[in-house]
Amino acid sequence: MKSTFLITAIVFAAALCSAQQTKMKFHSMISAGIAGGESNSAAAYEMVHGFVFSSWFAGLGAGLDNYHFKSVPLFVDARKYFGKERSLFVYGNIGGNFAAQKQADKQFIYYTNYYFEGGFYADGGIGYRFPLIKKTSLVFSLGNSYKSMQAHSKMQVECFAAPCPATFKDYHYNFYRLILKAGLLF
Repeated sequence: MKSTFLITAIVFAAALCSAQQTKMKFHSMISAGIAGGESNSAAAYEMVHGFVFSSWFAGLGAGLDNYHFKSVPLFVDARKYFGKERSLFVYGNIGGNFAAQKQADKQFIYYTNYYFEGGFYADGGIGYRFPLIKKTSLVFSLGNSYKSMQAHSKMQVECFAAPCPATFKDYHYNFYRLILKAGLLF
């Protein structure tokens, strides 16, 4: 996990250093979306801040992902704009996924402890930017998203003579889903 952040920070720094020769502009994007896969669809929100140089964008982002388990993805966002108006774009996000809650909301039957841990986060797709007023644009995108999480549980087994043994289990969750986002770029 630490190596993923180190690599993304190096890539982001290299992109900023190479952009010093061209005129850079700071941009922010706030978006909301729907993530759907094998489980029920859920809302996802993200905020990205970064720099545009030429037809490229590089930034850092954070979000709130409610799909299956609530989590907070932290990621590096890269975009490439195409065309004269630079309206069509492809994007990619890569980073870490952190559990928004450490314990389950309610106790599961017989579980005495149930803890969540984060994992990896990636998102990529295609989108379109509609200019509104001045430097503000409406942005729509469709992509494929992946997040992983882990859960650790301790279940107290009922027995006739104390002390009763505990059973420990680890669960690994991999969520692949489509994500449709709409937002504002300013």
